[in-house]
Amino acid sequence: MVTLTEEEIAILNEYLPRQLTEEELEEVVIEAIKKTGAQSKKDIGKLMAEIMPRVKGKAEGKHVNEIIMRHLK
Repeated sequence: MVTLTEEEIAILNEYLPRQLTEEELEEVVIEAIKKTGAQSKKDIGKLMAEIMPRVKGKAEGKHVNEIIMRHLK
């Protein structure tokens, strides 16, 4: 098993896309809800299909799903 040091992690992070902040991700979710007309949890698939291509590499799907769940009934 390989353990990375803080320095190695910092170097690797330079090559990764910048992750969206909580606020930025929240804005994307709200915009997608308005665009798709999603109103309930049964619309999660529709929202994920709208959001994930826009945030690919910049946010984890699990985090997106958590934010969606906060906004839907």
